[in-house]
Amino acid sequence: FGALSIDLRGHGESEGGPNGWKVFSEGEHRKSIEDVRAAVNFQIVEGHSKIFLVGASIGANLALQYLAEENRVSAAVLLSAGLNYKGIETTALVKNIRPSQGVFFVAARDDRIKEVDAMAQNLYDVSGSRKKIKIFDTGGHGTDLLLAHPDLMDEIINWFKEF
Repeated sequence: FGALSIDLRGHGESEGGPNGWKVFSEGEHRKSIEDVRAAVNFQIVEGHSKIFLVGASIGANLALQYLAEENRVSAAVLLSAGLNYKGIETTALVKNIRPSQGVFFVAARDDRIKEVDAMAQNLYDVSGSRKKIKIFDTGGHGTDLLLAHPDLMDEIINWFKEF
């Protein structure tokens, strides 16, 4: 596996980062799908035959949006996805995932965003695709789940190998 980490607009070291996203309008957040699109197109130009997405927090919702819109992505892992982050609503999106695609929902009960674990369960329940869910008691939000549960990375990689 190769990996490409993208720095969404207004986050990290991108223009307006690291905290520019805090003042984004919902429309500006929704434009971040173009960052995902550019990353996938780069991977295709590089000759990668299978594309997987891993997103955390709003990145999880964006990964789900791209997965639902494009058949060139095999699967996505969603760390702390929400039902509606900044106007990116996921319930309708998860219903559009093709049966050949997969989605792996990961959340923690102690997430700072209330009921993210219940949201992940709800999305899992309505998805008709290949799917997996893992709800931890602890682990926090987004990429903190990977720090709290080091074995999760291996589980994700092994799940990707099924595609």
